[in-house]
Amino acid sequence: MAKKNDVLKKKIEKKAEAVKEVVGEEPAVEPKKITAAEEPKKIAAKAAPKRISAKETPKKITAKEEPKKIAAKAAPKKLENKAEPEEKEVAAAVEGKKAVRKAKTETPKAEAKPKKTVKAKTETTEEKAKPARKAAKKAVEEVKEDKTKKAVKRPAKKAEAEAVVLPFTVEEGIQKMNAMNIFYTFDEYHRLLIENETITKAIEAIIDECKLVDFDRSVLEVLYGDLVRRVDVKTSDFKAMKKTLEEIMNRKTTSFEEDSQLYHDAFYFAGKLLEYGERFKLSTTDKLKAWTGVDMVQYYNFYMDMALKVLPEWADKDVDIYEDFMSEVCTQFTDLCAELEFRFQIDLADIQIAHGFYSKGDSTFEYLLRENEIKDYIYYRYAHAYVDINLDKAKWIANRAFAVVDKRYVYYPLLVEIANR
Repeated sequence: MAKKNDVLKKKIEKKAEAVKEVVGEEPAVEPKKITAAEEPKKIAAKAAPKRISAKETPKKITAKEEPKKIAAKAAPKKLENKAEPEEKEVAAAVEGKKAVRKAKTETPKAEAKPKKTVKAKTETTEEKAKPARKAAKKAVEEVKEDKTKKAVKRPAKKAEAEAVVLPFTVEEGIQKMNAMNIFYTFDEYHRLLIENETITKAIEAIIDECKLVDFDRSVLEVLYGDLVRRVDVKTSDFKAMKKTLEEIMNRKTTSFEEDSQLYHDAFYFAGKLLEYGERFKLSTTDKLKAWTGVDMVQYYNFYMDMALKVLPEWADKDVDIYEDFMSEVCTQFTDLCAELEFRFQIDLADIQIAHGFYSKGDSTFEYLLRENEIKDYIYYRYAHAYVDINLDKAKWIANRAFAVVDKRYVYYPLLVEIANR
C-alpha cells in the first residue's frame, strides 16, 4: 500500500509540475488579455456617431413643427369681432361703477352704507344700463335702415319714371302726325325742343306754325315723352358749350405745342357745330348763335387763324382734312360761306405752297386774281407765300402786281418791300 501511495504521490507531483509549467507560461498569455485589437472594440469610432447623430437632432427640433404650434390662422380666431360685445359689456359695467361712485359723491348718506349695498347698486345700474344700450343699438340700426331705404328708394323712383310704358314711340307718333298732314322729322321735333327748352312750348310752337285748331295735344305729349329719353343733346348742353367756346377763343399760348393743342380743340367744336347744323337742317348759324350765345362767324374765324398758324408744320393729310372740312362748312351755312369763303381759299393756297403743292396753290391764287377786282391783298399773299421758298419767284409776283397796284392801295408798300429784297 505504501508503494501505491508513493506512486500516487509521484503522479500527483508530476501533474502539479505540469500545472506549474502551464502557470509558468502566463507572461505569454497576458498580452492576449490586453491587446490593441480589444481596446478599439470597447471605444469604437463608429459607435459614437450612432449615439449622437446629426439626423436625430433635427427630428426633435424641426422648422415645420413650429408653425403648426403658432399658426397665423389661429390669431384671427381668438380675436374675432364676436368678442366686441363682451368688451362693450365690460366697458358698460365700468361706466356703471363710475356712475355709482358719482352718486356716492353727490349723496353723502350713501358713504355710510356697507360694501354689500354698493354691490347691489352696481348690479342695479348694470341692469339698467343693459336695456339702455339695447335701445341705443336698435335706434342706430333703425337709422341705418332708414338711410338705406331712402338710398334705395331714390333710384327706384327714377327707374319707375323711366319704366313708364308710353302708348307709342316717337316713330309711331310721327306716323300719327303725318296722318294729320304734319310732316316733321325726328330731328325737327328735336330742334323745336331745343329752341323752346320745354315740351309745352315746343308743342305750342308746332301748333302755331301749322295753324292747328282744336288739336289734341296728347299725341305730341307722348311723342316728346319718348323723344326726351332718346336724344343725346339738350338745351343745357348748348349753354355749357358757350363757356367752352369762349375759353378756346381767349386761351393764351406760348409754344407751338400749345398752339397745336388749341387748334385741335377749336377743330373739335367746329366739327360739333357743323354736326348740329346738318342734323337740325340749319342753313345759317343764327340758331346756333341763339343756343350757344357765341357768334359763329367769330368762332370760325378764330379756328382759321389757328389753322394758318399750325397747318404749315403739320402733315399733308391734315391739309386735306382742313380743305374738306371747311368746304362742308361753307356748303352747310350760307352766312359763313359769304363771310369766310374768300379767306378759306387764300389761306388754303398759302398752306398748300408751304407743303410743296405749288401747282395747287398757284392755280388757286390765279383764280382769285381773276374773280376779284381788288387785287393788292391777293398779290401780297401770293408773293409772301414764296418769300422763304423761292425769293426770285416772290419778286416776280410783286413786280407783276405793280401793273394793277399803285400807291393808292393798302398793300402797295409791302409789295415794294418784297420786290426790293
